[in-house]
Amino acid sequence: MNSPIYENNNIEVIDQSDLFKKTIEVIRNAKEFIHIQFYIISDCLWFYLLMSELVKKADEGIKIRFMYDWAGSHKRFNKSNLNYLEKHGIEVEQFNPQSFNKYTSITNFRSHRKSVIVDNKYCITGGSNIGDEYLNLKKNYDNWKDLNFIIEGEIVNSINLRFCNDWINYTNFKKRKNSDINFFKNFTIHKAKGKDVCQIINSSPEFDLYVYKEMLMSKISLAKKTIWIFTPYLLIPDEIINNLLVASYRGVDVRIMVPHYPDDKKFILTSNRSSYKKLIKANIRIYEYYGFLHSKAVIIDDDQSLIGTNNLDYRSLVINFETSISVISEEFNKKMKTIFLEDQKNSRLISLYYLNEQFNMRQKIFNSFISIIHPLL
Repeated sequence: MNSPIYENNNIEVIDQSDLFKKTIEVIRNAKEFIHIQFYIISDCLWFYLLMSELVKKADEGIKIRFMYDWAGSHKRFNKSNLNYLEKHGIEVEQFNPQSFNKYTSITNFRSHRKSVIVDNKYCITGGSNIGDEYLNLKKNYDNWKDLNFIIEGEIVNSINLRFCNDWINYTNFKKRKNSDINFFKNFTIHKAKGKDVCQIINSSPEFDLYVYKEMLMSKISLAKKTIWIFTPYLLIPDEIINNLLVASYRGVDVRIMVPHYPDDKKFILTSNRSSYKKLIKANIRIYEYYGFLHSKAVIIDDDQSLIGTNNLDYRSLVINFETSISVISEEFNKKMKTIFLEDQKNSRLISLYYLNEQFNMRQKIFNSFISIIHPLL
């Protein structure tokens, strides 16, 4: 991994109730451009209000590019909404559009990246897509919990360049009559007053296939005090499990927090629980959050964190286009630990007794089937 390391950054955690407000504030303050990328777009109040704000900025002359993953957003929204954006001069593109990959294996490659980038100065990123469930406005999901961040500083340049690469190489951008392939050459790198040290971790099938996995394993191996993990999907390969077991055996405090209730993937609880037994036997504490936990973060010792879009499953570790950020900051790490401990209060500590009660023979058979097909899910 050859991405640069920047030290002039400031990262703040966005409370879920403030995600809409903070996103709109950043968009309203745009002076030059807005770049938006999401895995999922749904017809929802969140999307309609976002479109309204983007149209206002486009009418002011702000250059706006909007990219979404066609597979993740398939049949979730009315495309007339995107036509409305284009009528106001907003460029809209699909990542890896269906026309690129119909009847080929690359239809399985999806961009799981999520970002709102403004003026190469600010970026909002994390686990949330555009859907009312991410704002806890959808009745079908009880207590949806997510982690999002507002980033200011030099690292935003790396995130923006990744957006530009995706825009140029994985959309129909070049077919546009007025396409400007040189638009990415004149970005100014902004230095924030904060001193959070950051490095972007881009993983994808195109290059650095296992870079996030390797970074995670390295940090686990070097951990001395704590490894606390947020993840909605705990479908990790044996080598990562073994690293966690060894860390626990050498005295590291290892905790993993996952959902107690599923999202639309109803099988996820059974799949997550398939690896609990060996972890619990190694004195690793597993907490199931009373709601759907969609947060994605790894907190290491007193000053290291991995944040971004990566889940801990095969698709996220190997197949998807993902972006995460390695952060070195005692202040930020302290905030993340505080959040973990607060969420821990709203979680159930899983015991072997409870696990044996929940994991009956029918579920074991079902999980054996899921383990075969889960790379495609």
